[in-house]
Amino acid sequence: MKITRIDIITTRSKTRLMWVQIHTDSGLIGLGETYDKVAAAKASIIEVFARQLIGKDPLRIEYLWRNMHDFVNMHGYAGGEFRALSAIDMALWDLLGKTTGLPVYALLGGRVRETIPVYNTCVNWSNLYNSWKADFNDTIKEAEKLIELGYRGMKIDPFLRYAGKSFGQNLCKNDLKVGTDHIRAIRNACGDKIEIMLDLHAAWNLPAAKSIIKAVEPLDITFVEEPVLPNERESMKELRTFTDIPILESERYFTRWQVKDLLVERCTDILMFDLAWTGGISEGKKIATMAECFGIPISPHNCGGPVTAAASAHICMNVPNVYIMEAVEEYSSYFNDYTTHNITCKQGLVSLDDKPGLGPELSQSFLTSGDAEIITIDEKTIQIMNDGVLWPILNR
Repeated sequence: MKITRIDIITTRSKTRLMWVQIHTDSGLIGLGETYDKVAAAKASIIEVFARQLIGKDPLRIEYLWRNMHDFVNMHGYAGGEFRALSAIDMALWDLLGKTTGLPVYALLGGRVRETIPVYNTCVNWSNLYNSWKADFNDTIKEAEKLIELGYRGMKIDPFLRYAGKSFGQNLCKNDLKVGTDHIRAIRNACGDKIEIMLDLHAAWNLPAAKSIIKAVEPLDITFVEEPVLPNERESMKELRTFTDIPILESERYFTRWQVKDLLVERCTDILMFDLAWTGGISEGKKIATMAECFGIPISPHNCGGPVTAAASAHICMNVPNVYIMEAVEEYSSYFNDYTTHNITCKQGLVSLDDKPGLGPELSQSFLTSGDAEIITIDEKTIQIMNDGVLWPILNR
C-alpha cells in the first residue's frame, strides 16, 4: 500500500479547525485533525511533510513519525509543525484501523474500561455561556445544565478576565473575591452534585496564583490547571507543596521529551497533553505510559474538533492511568455539521463501538459545500516543488 494523495481541508465557518485526509492506492482514506493557528500547520504539510509521505507505506507509522520529527527538529520544533504532524499521525492510525478492520483502541492493546468519564470545559466563546462575562446566575445555570446532562465536572476560568490588565502580575482583592464567588455560587446552589475544576490558563505570576489557590481551597476544587507559565517549573513545584489541591499540567508541552521534565521534576499531580498538538496518537500513547511509570494519571486536553475528540477517546479507552477526559459540550453540538459517526457523551460517559479506525468521517455534504476549502497534494505536486535544498534526512 502506498500514499498517493494528501488533502488538507479547512472551513470558512470554523477557522480554527483543519483536517487531513491521507489517500492510498488501495482506495482507503485516513482522517486526522488539528486545531488553532492552522495556517502554520497547513504550510508545514505543503512545504515539508507531503514530500516525506507521498509514495510511502502508510502502515509504517513509527518510521514516518520519526522521519517527520527529525526533519523539523533540525531547526527547532513544536508549534505549527507538530500540529501538522499530529493530524498526519491520527490519519495514519485511522488508516491502519480501516486496513485491519479494527478500532484504534484495539490496535493500541484493547479496552481497559467500557466507558470513559468526562468533564465539561465551559468555553468563553460559547453562544450559551461566556465565562469571561458571566455573572453568578449565569454560572449557576451552566452548572445546573451540566448536572442535568450527567457531566461529572465542570471547568471554569472566572479569574482570567482580570489577568490582561496587569499581564497577570497584580490581582486586586476585589477581583480575587469576585472570581472566588463564582465558584462559591456553584457550591451554594449545587452542593457536591458536580465537581469543579479551575483553569488559570498560565496567566498569573507565582504570588497571584498562590492567592487564588488559597482563596478557593475551602471550596473543594478537583484540580487547578496551569496556574503559572509552562516554563516556570520551579514555580509549579512550589505550588504543589503549597496546596493540597491537585495541580494539572500542561497541554503546552509537546512530545515525550518535554513532558519528561514535568514528570522527573515532580511538577504536576495530573498530566494533560493534547493529541492534536503533541504528536498524535503515537506520541500520546508513549506519554501516557511514561506518566504511568511515575504514578501520574492523565487527563487529555480535548478542546478541538470531532476527530481529536475521537482520538482522545481511543487513547482513554486503552490507557490504564486515565483520570478523566475533557469534553466541550458546546463544540460537540456542531460536530455533525462536518463529520459523521461522531462519539457521543451520555450521562457524563463516553463509549466507543467497534467501527474500524477512529470513527468520524468527513461528510460529503460538507466536502461539496462552499464552506470547505480543500488543498490537494499528489506526486505531480511534489515533482514541481523546489525549495533549494532537500536535506538528506528526507531520503531515509
